[in-house]
Amino acid sequence: MNDVRRHALSTALIVGFFLVWELICAGFHVSEMIVPRPSAILVTLIEHGRAIWPHAIQTLYTTLLGFALGIVIGVLLGMLVGSSRLAY
Repeated sequence: MNDVRRHALSTALIVGFFLVWELICAGFHVSEMIVPRPSAILVTLIEHGRAIWPHAIQTLYTTLLGFALGIVIGVLLGMLVGSSRLAY
């Protein structure tokens, strides 16, 4: 039961966040150029999803590759510093 309650609270928090975002943008008349509403983002994703998807995949690939390279280089530098008195 505790697990179900935690998931329900997490879902409520996420939905609440987007609802507050939508209401703030509408209430303060925030320009779409500054901060678009979540509903406008959803409409754009639905209308232009086929054009956006390949670019999103490429961005994800580049980000994960950079992260992996950073981990490898960081571990190698850590090993060098840990094993060499001069590097330390």
